[in-house]
Parts: sequence; C-alpha cells; structure tokens
Amino acid sequence: MKNPDPADATGRKVLWLVKEAAGNTNMVNGNPIANGATLNLKLDANTQCFQMPSSGWSNIDGIGFKYADPMGANGPVKKAEIKRTPGGVFQVKVIISGKNGAVNIIPPGPGTEADMNFHLGGGDQYCGSTAGGMLNPNDATTFKAKDSGAPANCAALGTCP
Repeated sequence: MKNPDPADATGRKVLWLVKEAAGNTNMVNGNPIANGATLNLKLDANTQCFQMPSSGWSNIDGIGFKYADPMGANGPVKKAEIKRTPGGVFQVKVIISGKNGAVNIIPPGPGTEADMNFHLGGGDQYCGSTAGGMLNPNDATTFKAKDSGAPANCAALGTCP
C-alpha cells in the first residue's frame, strides 16, 4: 500500500497478493463472469469496499479468472486475478490505483494489521491478513507486509455490502 504524496490522491496504490503453496486444498468456487466480485480491505480501523462487476471478468484457461479495468470505468481496481495453477499454487492478486478512482485507505504510519476479504459473487470468499508477517517499510507513505500466515477467521472482516 502506497501513498507517496498525501496532497495527490491519484498516486495512491494498493497491491494485494496472497499465495498458498502447492498442497493446499483451496479451489476457485464461484463465477465472477456471471456475478462479479468484491474486495473488502481493512487497514487498522479503516475499511473500504471495492466492486468488480461481471463485465470486467474473463476466464484464465479453466484455472481461474482475471479482471481488467485499466481506465477505471468501474472504480479504482485496475486488475484482479484468482486462480489455482496446474502445479497447485493458489493465488489471489489485486491491483488498485488512485488514478482510476477513490482510494481512501492509506498507510497510517505506522500500521499494525491489514486484512482482506475477496468474495466471488455467488461463490466463496477468500481472505488474507498481514498478522504475524514482517512489516517493512511501515510508515506514513508505505505499508508492506511479507510472509504472513493465514487469518484466524475469514468471516470476521466480512464481505462488502
């Protein structure tokens, strides 16, 4: 999560990447091409929901789905992807850009924890957390976490309304 210039909201950027190594039991359950998807993102006490309508989704060769909205017609989510690779790696990736719309979540400088709930409309929800991860840098312009474990309770954050 980056906010390089507090005076310029268009420079805000979020990259959320969650990977589970081969051997996990996660599957892609749901169809965002039919039902869209949402991302509920929380950093400390601040939350923001992002909508990804069905019109932006496409299939990735039967292993998952990808979303593209490079011009921000539907909001700040520029790209998203959910897939299980043939090798068994499960991945959720979301790129959000302040150039495409309002990004109200910014690094609190320092922050303690970020959580996400990625929900496929008509399907499952997938969660990630920075709890237990290494936070560096963690200041007023950047919040970055690495090597975090699985969240204790996926439903605790909840899906977007």
